[in-house]
Amino acid sequence: MVSEIAEKIRKVLTYQNGLLLLLLINILLLSTAIFSWNYYDVRYFLEWADVVRDHGILFVYKYARKVAYPPIAVLTFVLPHLLATSITTSLPIIRLIDKLPLIIAFNLIFIFLRNKHGLKTAYYWLANAVPYLVILVYQFDLLPALFILLAAYELAKPSRNPVKVAVYLALAILYKQILIFLALIPLIIYYKEKRFTDLKKYVVTGIAVASIVILPFFVVDPYAFIYKVLIYHSQRYPQELSLWAIPLYLYNYDYTRLPSWITVTWLPIYVVALVFYFVKIIKIDRFDESIIYKYFVIYILMTLIVNKVNNLGYLTWALPLLAIIINSKNSMLDGSRFLYIAISWIEGILYPFVTLFAAAVVYGSVLIIEDLSYYSALWAIERSIDRTTFVFSFIDYMRVYFYNFFEALYRGMGISATIFTLLYNWYLAYTLYKIYKYYP
Repeated sequence: MVSEIAEKIRKVLTYQNGLLLLLLINILLLSTAIFSWNYYDVRYFLEWADVVRDHGILFVYKYARKVAYPPIAVLTFVLPHLLATSITTSLPIIRLIDKLPLIIAFNLIFIFLRNKHGLKTAYYWLANAVPYLVILVYQFDLLPALFILLAAYELAKPSRNPVKVAVYLALAILYKQILIFLALIPLIIYYKEKRFTDLKKYVVTGIAVASIVILPFFVVDPYAFIYKVLIYHSQRYPQELSLWAIPLYLYNYDYTRLPSWITVTWLPIYVVALVFYFVKIIKIDRFDESIIYKYFVIYILMTLIVNKVNNLGYLTWALPLLAIIINSKNSMLDGSRFLYIAISWIEGILYPFVTLFAAAVVYGSVLIIEDLSYYSALWAIERSIDRTTFVFSFIDYMRVYFYNFFEALYRGMGISATIFTLLYNWYLAYTLYKIYKYYP
């Protein structure tokens, strides 16, 4: 009986080369996308759209309170949102239209992995929880993940098409500025291979793409652009799953007890790590597909470990290439396959459950470190999730029957955050070590 069930599952998974499963997942994505987003972030995105209506797209950095992203991210939200609000007032439909770029990127990554690296690799992408959470809460990370994957693939081809590599990397960086140092990898490769014409094309194309996107916004208000895209991040306190946030958690979220220098301490360590990283790359004699994928992933994992802001969604940048690497025939990476899936569900589901959800059950508050303000957890959930979902009935049920349990979780939220942060960074460090030592 068990073998028959397993065979039926196998047939479903492999039917039409995975397209049936992808269709079922898309039905799930489209039907759940309408119910939620992370209101704390999206309220700023909505403000971008209001500024565009009142003043025009180029004035977003001048008038919006917070625009912590380069312009491509702004365009990715604002354009679908303006279209959605021009044809409907239904919030679920608006959410769905807003999330379409994310869902499209999710599908393109699956199709690429399936076509270029096999169905098994593509299934690992589908089995990881993080891409679904990115869509659920609305973050941009699926789009830079797609462009990083395409850039690495083009760079790994014998032609190393400099224009395509430059365009893809520029687009990734124009979503997440911390990815800027990835742009140095093709520079090193073209130079070491004495492909100086390609080197020039790469540099010119990259600068051209960045200039076309950035300059129109920059000239309207240079100070506002620089402050919101760069300086704002330099002043942020450590947060989320960053190792630098652990002192905050151990102080039970009392940020007034943190020294101001904690906002910049990570930077010199990151610079040193980058120096070692690029010295290693410069010494490499052969740049094949495995080497390029390997060092793209190492850069991302290293950045996540050292950075003072480490959001679970950021892991999305590495996931497609990581799925390729862990499905190599190297037996030393076998444990990485299990962790690739397991850690995503532990950090994506259990961590919010023992922190934000627990706080909502007991009418507690949570510290939003970005603006150093406390918010009612229930308020945040009520504005992020549609009232028709089971979530609120579940909260009420837990409040009636397990209040004391969740109150204990709430009181120990700092300890929980520390444990989950340590676990997540252990996973990043373990994976980085395994890839560096045993792949290719």
